Amino acid sequence: MAVLVAPVMGEDEDMVNFIGGVFRPKWAVVLDKDTAVTSRGIVTRDRDVYSTSSGAYSQDRDVYATPEGAVSKPGDTFVGRSGTVYKTGNAFFGSGRGIYVPSP
Repeated sequence: MAVLVAPVMGEDEDMVNFIGGVFRPKWAVVLDKDTAVTSRGIVTRDRDVYSTSSGAYSQDRDVYATPEGAVSKPGDTFVGRSGTVYKTGNAFFGSGRGIYVPSP
């Protein structure tokens, strides 16, 4: 599913990266730098901690701690136990699926 929206600016990109590269729902819409609505529920962010219905995730620069293990982000690629995800703009592809994450 794709939805057209304005490009990501500043801290909004942190939420987009988390949703598309780490959390990986079937669909998502980023409402602001700290809130997103996804197919897996609402995601909120407080500094470097993302709270989801499936638990808390934390970020330290380009590494995310998840319930399934660490995900690293070298450049526009996300690498973790569940596979590799590639980012182009707000589109994320890898491990047999893709998602476009709209944001304000």
